[in-house]
Amino acid sequence: MAAVVLGRPERRRETPPGVVLADAADEDTATVVTSPSASGVAASAAARQITALVLPYGVPGRLTQGAYRVTPGSVVVPDDLKRVKLLNRHRNDPAGATSVGHLVHAEHTAAGLACTFQLGTSPEATQALADAADHTRDAVSVELSEVMFSADTITRARLDAVALVDVPAFDDARVVTVTAHRRAPAAPPTPARKAPTMDPKALFQMLREAGLTDADARARVAEAYSQAEADALEAVDVPGEGDPAGDGDGDGDGDPAGDAGNGGNAGNAGNVSGSPAAAAVSASRRPARAPRGLTHIAQRPTELSFSAVMDTLISARLGDRSNAVFAALADITQTATMDTQNAKWLGELWSGGEYERNVVPLVTNTQLTSPTVTGWRWTTEPTIQPYAGNKTEIPTGPVGFEKISTEAKRLAFGNDIDRIHWDFGQTEIIESWFRKLAESYARVTDEIVADFISTNARAVTGAGSTGTPAPDMLRAAAIGARRVKIDARTSASFVLVNPEDMLTLLDFSKLDSPEFLDVLGIAPTRWVSSEFVDPGTVLVGTKQAVQYSELGSVPIRVLAEHVSHGGRDGAVFGYHAELLTSNKGLVKVAFGSAPVGG
Repeated sequence: MAAVVLGRPERRRETPPGVVLADAADEDTATVVTSPSASGVAASAAARQITALVLPYGVPGRLTQGAYRVTPGSVVVPDDLKRVKLLNRHRNDPAGATSVGHLVHAEHTAAGLACTFQLGTSPEATQALADAADHTRDAVSVELSEVMFSADTITRARLDAVALVDVPAFDDARVVTVTAHRRAPAAPPTPARKAPTMDPKALFQMLREAGLTDADARARVAEAYSQAEADALEAVDVPGEGDPAGDGDGDGDGDPAGDAGNGGNAGNAGNVSGSPAAAAVSASRRPARAPRGLTHIAQRPTELSFSAVMDTLISARLGDRSNAVFAALADITQTATMDTQNAKWLGELWSGGEYERNVVPLVTNTQLTSPTVTGWRWTTEPTIQPYAGNKTEIPTGPVGFEKISTEAKRLAFGNDIDRIHWDFGQTEIIESWFRKLAESYARVTDEIVADFISTNARAVTGAGSTGTPAPDMLRAAAIGARRVKIDARTSASFVLVNPEDMLTLLDFSKLDSPEFLDVLGIAPTRWVSSEFVDPGTVLVGTKQAVQYSELGSVPIRVLAEHVSHGGRDGAVFGYHAELLTSNKGLVKVAFGSAPVGG
């Protein structure tokens, strides 16, 4: 099949892998479609378009403010889709950005926000199509404004633009389809030159009053008419030009008559400058008027909230080149003088990775909808028995169940923060403060659940010997898994150990390790280590044994003005509840020299 030319007849390239060419109605055109797989997808009838998943939902992305997720439907697309531009790079790129297309379709899908852009006919737009088709630059990155955060989630934002990049902030933000004409578009015809609608003198007068110099105005008249007509025009005196005093005589002395140097003789104006031509030129003192043919077009500005306006101004003051600032303000650079260079601000320094919960996911997680959590469980289960039949009385027996409930517990922390951090744009510190509290919430709740499991787990000794620990950690896990299987009649779903105890696995070689760990369901590859487990102890359990509930979207961020103290009260709240459904599914086994019951 013939090679595809993307808007440049002089440059031909071979069809890249994963590109399908489908003949259109016009035999000279074809549609190019790219797919993440090499098999390709069906061709589209549209021309010069790029479709991409610009914003995946529910997955972390590397944004300028940190790692955040985006909730479905949280990003607002303007009603006028053409306002959202497709850029060949981000606007904060030192090389600058060029608009190569505009949005024509946007759709919130289960995977994320999918957008289709119509590209123009500029060389940059054609190059963007070629790069996307070749997979050399087929990733996209969004530019958002008016962003609202909740913990590590973006809950509200407005889509301003989408940029083509090499590596996206979200791994799945990629170009899905590219469509382009095989033949470059024909050059537009040169428009016929229209005859001027005013005489040369009126045009010259208008151009001079608009601020053009005498030479520039004559050049424009020559373009519209002829050089001869431009040369024949008499000079026009414009108020204020060459006359600092604005008195019309061009000498800057504030003497409109021009006779101050001649004893106040108004009739002798011709002798002031010694130039007869100077007296022949009359200057008008009326206000300058807008030149004819120029029309002011009123455009409705984009509505911004008060907080967005303040954040934009603060960011501009501090040199934070955010997307919103780039849209409205010109870029101002520092001089090259070393004495004027400010010290580099490094921002928050790394103090360790963020804590991720690994104990809470091991148990059943539910939504907390009430301050009290209530349920029930069997105390005496019904047991079916043999029945003789022949209309004799069927077997029966006692059964019983009990109500169990617990009250939701609270977590909170707050500070009265000096408002100077907001007034001087130090919002990075505030956002980090909220992130640290969210991390603390994850760590504290993990410790709470681990302690709840350890407290309610039944202590089991090793190898049937009362008061004797298991000889090692592997056998302790096997004993616990066997006990859960017998008592709860289900397989253990987790094994919790202390991180220091995990090092004892190095004492086992392949020859020393029991062969059937997978059969017992306790292979160390499925173990979870937690610092909240006592050393020398193994906690074995099943997911259904414990129910953990917490209020949705926790931790809850609260920020209130404290005007009387010149600050803002910032706080984080959380609610949680733990419920033991059956301790038959929780076992604690000591091993080594640790005391039984740990």
